[in-house]
Amino acid sequence: MVHPLDAWEKMYCHYEAPYEVIQRDKPYQMWVDLELPEPCGEEEMTLMMCAAGICGTDLRVYTGERPVPAGRIGHEAFAIIIDVGKKAKEKGYRRGMFVVVDCNHPDAQKRDLHLDGVLGRFYRVPADFVMCEPQRRIIPIDAYLSTQCIAPATAALVEPMTVALHALDYLRKGGPKPREFYDHYLTTADSMPDDEVNLLQGKNIVITGAGSIAVFAACMARINQAKSITLVNRDQIRLAHAVRVAKPDYYFPDDDDVSTKILQHFRTIGGVDYVLVASHGSAVKKAIEYLNPQGTILLVAGIGKEEVLQTDSDIVNLYSIRHDDLEKDIVVHGKPLKLMGVHGTTQPLFHQVLSYLVRGEFEKYGINPLDQITHVVSLNALPHVFALATKGNTIHHTHIGKILVDFRLLGKGIYTLDEYTSMFPQKSREFLTGKGMRAIAQYNSKSIHKKNTFASIRASMDTIVETLEGRYQTIKNKELCAKERKLLEKAFLVANNAYQGMQKERRFRPDGTRFIFHPLDMAEYAITHLSIVDPQVIAALLLHDVMEYTTLDAYYLQEQFGRTVASIAIDLAQDRTFETMPLAHVIDYLHGNAFVPFLRQIGYDEREQGRRNALINLAIKNEQYTRLISTPKHPLSPILKVLDNYTNYAWVSELPPSKIPQRSQEEIVMFKAYIAKCRCTYALPQVLQKDAYDVVALYENVRV
Repeated sequence: MVHPLDAWEKMYCHYEAPYEVIQRDKPYQMWVDLELPEPCGEEEMTLMMCAAGICGTDLRVYTGERPVPAGRIGHEAFAIIIDVGKKAKEKGYRRGMFVVVDCNHPDAQKRDLHLDGVLGRFYRVPADFVMCEPQRRIIPIDAYLSTQCIAPATAALVEPMTVALHALDYLRKGGPKPREFYDHYLTTADSMPDDEVNLLQGKNIVITGAGSIAVFAACMARINQAKSITLVNRDQIRLAHAVRVAKPDYYFPDDDDVSTKILQHFRTIGGVDYVLVASHGSAVKKAIEYLNPQGTILLVAGIGKEEVLQTDSDIVNLYSIRHDDLEKDIVVHGKPLKLMGVHGTTQPLFHQVLSYLVRGEFEKYGINPLDQITHVVSLNALPHVFALATKGNTIHHTHIGKILVDFRLLGKGIYTLDEYTSMFPQKSREFLTGKGMRAIAQYNSKSIHKKNTFASIRASMDTIVETLEGRYQTIKNKELCAKERKLLEKAFLVANNAYQGMQKERRFRPDGTRFIFHPLDMAEYAITHLSIVDPQVIAALLLHDVMEYTTLDAYYLQEQFGRTVASIAIDLAQDRTFETMPLAHVIDYLHGNAFVPFLRQIGYDEREQGRRNALINLAIKNEQYTRLISTPKHPLSPILKVLDNYTNYAWVSELPPSKIPQRSQEEIVMFKAYIAKCRCTYALPQVLQKDAYDVVALYENVRV
């Protein structure tokens, strides 16, 4: 299913209206919530996300393996500052500045309390992360972007690449270093000088694991002149992908004989000097077997809290070694070794990674970090993505390397990288190369487009037309003609003007957006999910509510737009005459023309004014459902009515269950009955049927 992509500039329109964020609480419980924007405090800033990555830590938070307080999630991000508090400005931050995020808490004693929350359209950064010094946690990268060597996708990978480099830096320097050790590098162009002591140079290193940290560690080891690099992993499919990206010298499946195989292989080339563990605790015991005496085991990732190692003298908790950046000399089976752990990142290493990218260090060895990306998804798809990623190692039959979020991507799009680049050739190039990013930096929070402005509405319509053109070309093997384009433009302008003239209480949808977004959502769904590419039908969807809520009538629509548009609009218009009928007549109508049997026994208490409105609503829906099933004026109208209801209801799918508004039991039952009859009579598309039933199920859990 194809979901349109916003332009970079249009992303601002989501601000100053309820915007989407990812929330989680219990294990495996995640949903898309809505947050209202709030002004920054003096020591705060607001970020607009451009790209973000999902890492193993996020997945462990989702499954409950890493207990953290309920709330937002995510920490690998590339963003733009759109609002800055007064004191934050004094730290050098400004609107329009591009940044990446160092998620580590400024207080070393709170290293488990990461900055989690970047998986949302906007994020107000807490003061302790904004005001910390001397090392920043929100790191400006404008200087690197200006070279056009850093793209949004690349910038989103900088944080995990820095974690990998931090591990190798301990090997370069011969042991763990406190964060304060790196402070003096802040005066040397914020980067680590290349002429530092490098103990990794000329040494053989084995890296266990095939996730992003392991892959990037192999890439960094190559740049830092390791003699040989070897990858080891259990999953051979993931190992094959890691080998393609990192281009190690050797690789081995992590089976029962891996220690013997590595020993035999390295016997003639000097043995293994370092083992970087980014997989699981059992890899440590295997590493001991093939590591040279006086060799080093560096724990980076995949170590559980209960993982221990029995040495010749005591029992060592491996998690504590990794978590607390400790170093310990050990002896196992008479072999003296060094055990080290690494946790987090530092600002100078962020700049060293960025410097590598700008200088083309990876390209020298034929390495492209973007090759680690296997999937690009939308923000709204993340609950489903997390569920899939924790069930196995594939999504859409493609193994998982790195999953990135393109925040321009609308709907619930989940794409492999190949699908993403083929469906969105121009905009995927922007994401992967950085084209057009400097233009967006010229905006500031005072020029943010509100979603309800005409500019934003216009942009949504342009996206729909762009999508229609692509699907029309694919299905009909020809382009839209000038007459069809003019029809769509006219329908949009008439609809937008008409809906703006509606009664004030109807001008906005429950999520705060203007009513016009309802027909726009219908048009987008019809094109992308149902492959409806008839411009007259799309025009009819834009205009389908004007007869019901505005002064425009069927004669006007037929005269201005033709019979197809008028027929669909008549079919989808509800009969509001029930609102002026005596209630007794309404009940008589329901008893005599029941679309579902329970309406024949329905009663009414004169004291329940709210119930009176509900009965009138049932009569309106009863009349329309009956008419559409028996005598529609256009054959697509019954299906489009399901789409109409679905898009009216679907906004609640992004809310937690406790926030879903109530609807009457009768209304839900009637809609389910209509879906069933429409499926049998008019071949309701399966995708719409499933989506409609899914949103009905949400209401059933909270119905009155």
